Amino acid sequence: MADPQLFDMARAPLKESTSPKTVGKEVPNPYSYEHRITLNSEDASKLGIGDVKVGDVFDTQGEGHVTSVEQTDSENGKSAKRIGIQLKRLAAKKRKGNGAQSALEEGIASAPAEEE
Repeated sequence: MADPQLFDMARAPLKESTSPKTVGKEVPNPYSYEHRITLNSEDASKLGIGDVKVGDVFDTQGEGHVTSVEQTDSENGKSAKRIGIQLKRLAAKKRKGNGAQSALEEGIASAPAEEE
């Protein structure tokens, strides 16, 4: 027999959000697990990825080859497409700061001092 607590957890309502930007129900993450790339230690080492922590941001560039294309049409009139891409090359560089703001600050810091 299944544990009754598991059923209660499965049917638990979404928590209400108190943040002004997300008034109402919490918004689920729009990215599925299929959008993720997982690297083992050896692959990360090949890319020069050393010490990382959750929340770090990486700029990536890659080359992928389409390996499959599937299209389905359902009786409700909706169609769906699924594309399989095999990554053949991948480069990743840890982002310093927050992109444009960081680049601006680095540019200002490296500019020659103004002479008076």
